[in-house]
Amino acid sequence: MRALFLALAATVCLAGCQSPPVKVLKVDNAHLREPGRVPPANACGYRLKSVVDGRAQSDAGGLGLKQLKIDDAIGLVRDTLLEAGMLPADAQSNGREVTVVLRQLYLSWNRMTKVPVVVYTVQVPGQEDFLIRAQPATINWAATDDETYRSISRALHGANAQLLDRLAATCRP
Repeated sequence: MRALFLALAATVCLAGCQSPPVKVLKVDNAHLREPGRVPPANACGYRLKSVVDGRAQSDAGGLGLKQLKIDDAIGLVRDTLLEAGMLPADAQSNGREVTVVLRQLYLSWNRMTKVPVVVYTVQVPGQEDFLIRAQPATINWAATDDETYRSISRALHGANAQLLDRLAATCRP
């Protein structure tokens, strides 16, 4: 009888240790649109030659019990750059071609703060390669789906704006 009681007590104790399930959030361009955002001008007509995935890991992190999944990071970055004002590679423009190497794209967090990170190395013929990094840390309120998407969106759009501003500052119109 005592063995049965101990087995039952152990089962009850272990049942309480079960973790809640992790929710997978797929990140795509539809989740990253920011209505009303006015992208910087691409006055010199820079063209996006390519986006290269140079990440050491494809893990995108997460927030709370939400894990980010990015099936097509290259397409995501390319699409947001084109929406931000970069011209496609085949556009009729005298602007130089730009290659963007994606180095980091993830969301990290602790109890108080969420830190989305986007890092690019940018290659433009005739210029030294340069680094773009966006890391807009914010307070972690409730770790909702929307908060998770907004966080990674803010970092991606911030990196794109920095890139276009840097290109505009170095171009010869």
